[in-house]
Amino acid sequence: MVNPANPVATLSLGQLRALFAGRVTNWQEVGGKDGPIWPITREEGSGTRESFVRLVMGDERISRRALTQESNGAVKELVKGDAATIGYMSLGLLGEDLKAMAVEGIPPTVENVLAGRYHLVRPLLFVTKGAANSAAQKFVDFVLSPEGQSLLAREGLVRVR
Repeated sequence: MVNPANPVATLSLGQLRALFAGRVTNWQEVGGKDGPIWPITREEGSGTRESFVRLVMGDERISRRALTQESNGAVKELVKGDAATIGYMSLGLLGEDLKAMAVEGIPPTVENVLAGRYHLVRPLLFVTKGAANSAAQKFVDFVLSPEGQSLLAREGLVRVR
């Protein structure tokens, strides 16, 4: 995501990778205004960062030039406050005060995720050691129920049903 004042609306996956790797350092290189790009990343060990590295960076490393933050809230605040920044976070946390960046021309929307058009997604998994006990199974059943799916959607998460 970027600050709403940033005129860039879409990046290719290669541009996004190059930007976070530090090979692209000026917005003009990707169709924006002349000025530095300041990538904001999450800390090592963050699930959000691990997914970003797997889905976007591949074998490339995130540049040391990127500003590291320890929460999605901190990333959000930095991007809200500076049109030169770009960051990443879960779709459900985005809010209206940031601009979602399309990748390969596909906006990150629930509809595009469900249709399989937007590919920068990570599943939420429930893992148990052995068969789920009755309490764990009740929880999973609730999450998958219409009520649970409705709650997920209200929180901005993509429902599975």
